[in-house]
Amino acid sequence: MLICLCFGSAMTAYISRTPKYEEFIWRKEAHQFLELPFDNNPPPSFNSGWSLCPECKHTLKFYDLIPILSFISTKGRCRYCKKAIPLSYPLTELASLLTCLPLLFISTNWISLLILTCIFSLLICISIIDWKVQWIPDQLNLLLLGFALTFNIVESTISMKDAVLGMMLGYLCIVSIRQLYLIFKDIEAIGLGDAKLLAALGAWQGVESLFYILFYASITGVIYAIFSRKGRYQSLAFGPFLCFSALLNFFITNQY
Repeated sequence: MLICLCFGSAMTAYISRTPKYEEFIWRKEAHQFLELPFDNNPPPSFNSGWSLCPECKHTLKFYDLIPILSFISTKGRCRYCKKAIPLSYPLTELASLLTCLPLLFISTNWISLLILTCIFSLLICISIIDWKVQWIPDQLNLLLLGFALTFNIVESTISMKDAVLGMMLGYLCIVSIRQLYLIFKDIEAIGLGDAKLLAALGAWQGVESLFYILFYASITGVIYAIFSRKGRYQSLAFGPFLCFSALLNFFITNQY
């Protein structure tokens, strides 16, 4: 439980910092390419140091960073400036705990349990970032791929041949859909981040899982689009649906 909450706490920092920092890098590179001045100060990156309050910039102490409990003890406000803390912080920590908790009843090997906890935490992190900014950091997809392959080496749930084939076909599946839309519709219907994500999911659960993951993701995506009344030309992040479907398929195929 404690590990899950700690991962959730780390995810909140990554989710709040990384999109802003990456956007700063893109803007800086664009200005340099166009030979335009760019004097903006960089926002904090994920590994730039101790956590700060986003409002008053006060350095947070260890007791300000205790997952969920710190939020409750301060009644959802910064201890120093009294500004409201986004509810997404404790909700992300709680989501990490609730999602990973069933692993205690599935995995008996502590190494596999730790790897699966990392995989689940990454899926939550990817889902939230993609939902907010509609792109997936490459480092998250690479980490997910690394943990997926490591899990299959440790647990031998599927063969490495199946894992590698799942990785390759997962990537090619999304890239093919993207290319078809570019040829016939001249639009980018789906991003390469989703292709890398499905490649990692295929490496984790194998070739046969790809059909179910795509099927569940398509169904849930369509249902959401209908109930949220998304317009035909409104963009919709597909990554969260892929992550949810991978988790769903994992629990369906691991009923003990």
